[in-house]
Amino acid sequence: MIPNPLKPITITIVDDHKLVRTGLARMIDDEIDMRIIAEASTGEEAISSCENEMPDIVLMDARMPGIGGIETFENLPSVASNRNVICYKWSYPFSDAAFWR
Repeated sequence: MIPNPLKPITITIVDDHKLVRTGLARMIDDEIDMRIIAEASTGEEAISSCENEMPDIVLMDARMPGIGGIETFENLPSVASNRNVICYKWSYPFSDAAFWR
């Protein structure tokens, strides 16, 4: 993806913890070339959100109750095949973070 300097990178944040979503959103809001367009607390909400909003990037927790980040990721291509997904897992050691697509 080649960023357009006139169009901010659009991001959807997916995490079951409101505090994490809020913290990530505050950091991203400080960037002039990025914009949060949606937040979701479940995988189902993320899939629905991506059908409607079509973000450039989905920033997603790998471990969530119900349909988790891995399963959500596997279902995103059908609704957002050209989206970039960054999937993370907050745990120790931090080297467990995973980046896909």
